[in-house]
Amino acid sequence: MASKPEIGAHQSGKTHHSQAHDRSHGHAPGPKKGGAGGHNWGRPGAELDLAAADVAREMAERSDDDVSLREVAVTLDTIAIESVIEHAVKEYFDSADLNEAGASIQRFRYGKHAHKIVATAVLLSLDRTNAERELCSRLVSRLRDMRIVSAGDMEKAFSEILAQIPDLKLDTPDVCDLVGRFLARAVADDCLAPAYVNEHRALNGDFSALAKDAVEKARTLLVIPFAHTRLDLVWGHNGSIEPLESVVESIKTLVAEYLASADIDEAERCLRELAAPHFHHELVFEAILAVLDTDTAKHASSAIELVVRLLSHTVAAGIVTPNQLETGIARVTDSLDDITVDDPHAPEYLDRLYSLMAADKALAEARALVAPPAGTA
Repeated sequence: MASKPEIGAHQSGKTHHSQAHDRSHGHAPGPKKGGAGGHNWGRPGAELDLAAADVAREMAERSDDDVSLREVAVTLDTIAIESVIEHAVKEYFDSADLNEAGASIQRFRYGKHAHKIVATAVLLSLDRTNAERELCSRLVSRLRDMRIVSAGDMEKAFSEILAQIPDLKLDTPDVCDLVGRFLARAVADDCLAPAYVNEHRALNGDFSALAKDAVEKARTLLVIPFAHTRLDLVWGHNGSIEPLESVVESIKTLVAEYLASADIDEAERCLRELAAPHFHHELVFEAILAVLDTDTAKHASSAIELVVRLLSHTVAAGIVTPNQLETGIARVTDSLDDITVDDPHAPEYLDRLYSLMAADKALAEARALVAPPAGTA
């Protein structure tokens, strides 16, 4: 009997290990229950898991003796593919977790659209900072190493980007320089063959003059002395990821100084100067910990009001994303048992904090954006 098509959800094979939670450490463990535990609003991307589960359930309902279900990668259609990729890349920019990004992207089959993973990541990074561009270059290299994209996919992605440069320049004036840097870094990371840049059709006028400028920029970068070594810093020192401990300490200092001065403008300025947008969930985590560490109910009340004001301000300004807000809160919830050992009043203070957050318009709207679909919480 001919076998029927198999549809199901494929897991990347990554094993999830429980982690001990040290309050003084800056790592960001995943939320309890996949982010859907107490004081959480659902794990971002849960709707994708639900879609895969629905497909598997449908097959199970019409199963008979000649149908078997097993885990395989879900093949995406052209409508879903860009949404899935954009979601995964934005999550990666927020978390900077390269392993998780690779595993998340690997869960699906992209077929002839695999090049769009690279194209989408690069395009999303163009209007961001050098930190996200560095993250993007690392992701591009990892995708190639994992064989999620082929050499042909990589070339197709950059050719697609080059073709869009005239339109991209309207919103990103330095797009030729940025795309040239991405091209050169991709060659240095063995994602693209040097011949792709040296012999690209844009050099012969087959693309726009702006596309030719981008390719010429890449060629220039590739012929400088020690090019491959220097291209590791193609996004500058600001693009390199600061040591985790340094960023954590800076955020702790920022929170302490804010609680002492209540100067929200200075707090915002300091947060922006850190140039670590992928790590803003740490601000949420440390700010809430500061509330739980207060020694009296009076001090807790003052700290709660200040922290809600800080979180509301940074979320409304787009500095802290809804996903980062959720991640920071999930980390606190995940560590609450350990926190309560040292601070018995922590659950009480936390409930008061969450009640005030729920009444804040900016925070409530952010929470709604990452809430699970109705009936799935």
